[in-house]
Amino acid sequence: FTGKPPGYVQVKTCISGGWAESVGIQLADQIVSIDGEELQGMSADDFKKYLKKRPVQFFVERTGAEEVARAAEDVAATKVQDIPATAAQPNRVEFLADESVAKLGMAFQGLPPGHLKVKTCASDGWAKSVGIRVGDQIVSIDGEDLEGMSADSFKTYCKKRPVRFLVARAVVEEAQTEDIPATAAQPNRVEFLADESVAKLGMAFQGLPPGHLKVKTCASDGWAKSVGIRVGDQIVSI
Repeated sequence: FTGKPPGYVQVKTCISGGWAESVGIQLADQIVSIDGEELQGMSADDFKKYLKKRPVQFFVERTGAEEVARAAEDVAATKVQDIPATAAQPNRVEFLADESVAKLGMAFQGLPPGHLKVKTCASDGWAKSVGIRVGDQIVSIDGEDLEGMSADSFKTYCKKRPVRFLVARAVVEEAQTEDIPATAAQPNRVEFLADESVAKLGMAFQGLPPGHLKVKTCASDGWAKSVGIRVGDQIVSI
């Protein structure tokens, strides 16, 4: 983390293969509360104790891509250098398919050379289970940029295990809404579809409308967790 409480802290690095990376926590995410206790009023000693506690719940806020870019520069992780500063800056996440993954469970639009968009994700496949979504862009595999990769090499990498995919996700423009001040850091907004196959959502909320609701709990084997919804996420619309 960057800094210590009292006050919110920012994620400085995510260890490759670690828990934070596996659940989708990203560089420059901001830790707002732990087990419901705001970091604004928490001591540094209490923060250290919470980090060792299990189970423990983190409420994380994801800011816009400019923050991600600045944090990346601070740790010399220049993953966004190939995108102009004036362009909409996608967030980037690395996913690891280990030896237990038989099939990736996703298909792409076209083949390299060139970055590829995810065309489909199988409902019960690895890609969907780790949070990869249709429209995400595959930037590199095992550190090799797809811009300079051949189609044959790409096919070989897709069969390799373990293999790491660097995925870019564009910031959702809908985040610029009237209920969030234009001067505030804009959290990302993502739409999830629960189709006819979903018997139960597998999540509970803090309170009821009117008003946006925070996700209070996610069942470990439920639909919500499987698609990447997390405790602390805010339900804006249905």
